[in-house]
This record gives sequence, C-alpha cells and structure tokens, in this order.
Amino acid sequence: GLKLLGQDAFTRDGGLDEVPEPPTAAAGGLRMRLVASSGFKVAGAPAPASEFVFEHPPEYAELQRVYRTAVASYDIDAVFRLAGAAPHLVDPNLQVCEYFRSIGKLDDAGKALRRALYSLERAWHPAFKPWDGPCRLGYEVLENRAMHTALWRNAQLVGKSGAARTAFSLVRLLRSLDPVRDPMRTALAFGESLGSRCVAERRPSAPAG
Repeated sequence: GLKLLGQDAFTRDGGLDEVPEPPTAAAGGLRMRLVASSGFKVAGAPAPASEFVFEHPPEYAELQRVYRTAVASYDIDAVFRLAGAAPHLVDPNLQVCEYFRSIGKLDDAGKALRRALYSLERAWHPAFKPWDGPCRLGYEVLENRAMHTALWRNAQLVGKSGAARTAFSLVRLLRSLDPVRDPMRTALAFGESLGSRCVAERRPSAPAG
C-alpha cells in the first residue's frame, strides 16, 4: 500500500473536501519510468541501484507551464485556483503548502503536502520500492525535483509535530534517492539534530522520585 498517503484537500480558507483519484499517465497524469535496472546482485557486494525518472505527459506539461506563469507573476490566488482545478498537480500543492507554512497554518500545509505526496506515489513505477532496495531519483532531472522537495517538507513538518523518528526515516529515504549530491543537504541541515532527538526518544525516562 501507499506509505505517504493522505487524501485531505483544502481551499484558500482551509476547508476540506475529497481529493479525486489522480488521472493515469494515459489520461494526462504524472508517470514514472525505469531508466536502468539494478540487474543481478553479486554476493558480498553492495546491492546495485535502479534509476528512475518522473515524466510529464503533454497535458501535464501544459498545466506546469500555467503554474510557472502564475509563480512568475507572484499570483498566489492563481496557484490556488490551479491546485483546485487540477488537484493532481504536484508543484502547485507544494507551493500552497509553503504558503500555509509561512503564515503558521501547519495543519493546512500538511494537507496540501499530503495531496502532493499522494499524486507522486500513485505515479510510482511498480519496481520503485525504495524501502526494499536502493532506488535512485536524480535531482538533476527537473521532473524529479518535486519528489525531493515533497519529502523534505514532509520531514520538516513531521519533525515539528514531535515525531522525530518518523522524520529521520523520511530524511534517510530522501538522501538515498541521490546520495552523492544530497541536493537538500540533509546531512548538514537536518540529519544530526534529528538523530540526536531519535536517541532521546528511545532512551527510557528516569523513574519518578
């Protein structure tokens, strides 16, 4: 099943409604392609990684152009309208998440983020199983960057909620997608503090008295 699933939607005022199922790639939805398979594992050697890329079909790419126009004009209302009209678009949801986060509405930020994560996961290739083996999603591919951003913001929000161990797992997953570049600088910006908090969570509390 989906590990990052969340289906709550929002309006500019924070209201909720149901999120429709994202369209398939054939119908203009996001898709993921396997670029290089890991092949056979050699005994005693590290498991080779499989490489994947997200792809934008023409319909999705056209909506992305509308989104970039709205961002370039600093029109947050246009971004909200686009996110409402095409709730499967990842980048508008991430932008709305950042807007809500900037004004302190973390619950609504989380709802926008979960909607983005839901669309991303629904597009995953059947062989993309980053919890089971090394899977690469290079940040140099523009279409892949939304996944990196979504995971990073998810780790930040989860960490703020006090679930340090869950946030640390998300950071480790994020770093595994592009470990050489580590484009979100997880090791420096977040990893050490989360790790120490995880240790504190696991340490038994001293008995009272």
